[in-house]
Amino acid sequence: KKILISDYDGTIYQDDETTKNNIIAINNFRKKHVFAVATGRSYEDFKKAIDKFGIKCDYYILNYGSQILDSKLKLLKSMPLEDSELDEIEEFFFKKECKLEYCNDLVNDKKREGNIYKVLVKYKDKNTLLRDFKQFTKKHNYNCYVLRHHDTIEIVNHDIDKSNAIDFVSRYAGVFDINVIGDSGSDLDMIKKYSGACINNGNMEL
Repeated sequence: KKILISDYDGTIYQDDETTKNNIIAINNFRKKHVFAVATGRSYEDFKKAIDKFGIKCDYYILNYGSQILDSKLKLLKSMPLEDSELDEIEEFFFKKECKLEYCNDLVNDKKREGNIYKVLVKYKDKNTLLRDFKQFTKKHNYNCYVLRHHDTIEIVNHDIDKSNAIDFVSRYAGVFDINVIGDSGSDLDMIKKYSGACINNGNMEL
């Protein structure tokens, strides 16, 4: 048995036609093997993809690996941000030209409630975003990702990355022939660790 772990945005999902063809391939693969998606998307954001395309996985690695679900969307492992970390993030971005949203077990919300797996910091100006991003990452130790198309910084715990989540899923599934595919900087660690593949139009660093 093999286990294939794929990024979603830019890898499985590109345009509607490509995405539908990829899902057909995934369904065929799952007849004999194990498939997981590893995405930076929150539960709410990936649930929209499930509802739109009917994508089915054996495991869902969400929020860059801080939330891992089984095929029935049951929580297997969670690594939320600590209250002290959330306080630190809020203190830095207080009075900045941005708005904060919190990704918990089910939704993205402006309220800080429940387990918070990821903080979204949303800007209207890209230059301001990049300035604050540089200052924040220089001062604090978190895994941070810039979504340039959405003018958003995504912040998770510094121990969170997709490759660590893949290790957990592989052990949980009892399948150790690991294959990965991605397209962006958040996929770099897992591609290096598992000699993974990158799609043709992926990030040049990959």
